[in-house]
Amino acid sequence: MPGNDDLGEMSSWYVWSAIGMYPEIPGRAELVLGSPLWIGGVEKAAATPAPKLGEHSTAILREHGFADEEIAHLRAQGVVG
Repeated sequence: MPGNDDLGEMSSWYVWSAIGMYPEIPGRAELVLGSPLWIGGVEKAAATPAPKLGEHSTAILREHGFADEEIAHLRAQGVVG
């Protein structure tokens, strides 16, 4: 679109900053992390470390209807870590 040389930067800066990320260079995939918006009166969730790869695989597969034998078979094949 003619005249759209800011790649939406002027209209999206607030949304990006509210979620705690910001494209440092418009049009590139790299994001700078910052502090997300906090709404007063809303309790914040405690920060927890990210799960390790495969840490919750068994629980997730059970939620989706896999039996323990099927999960063991997937682990033996190396499909699930």
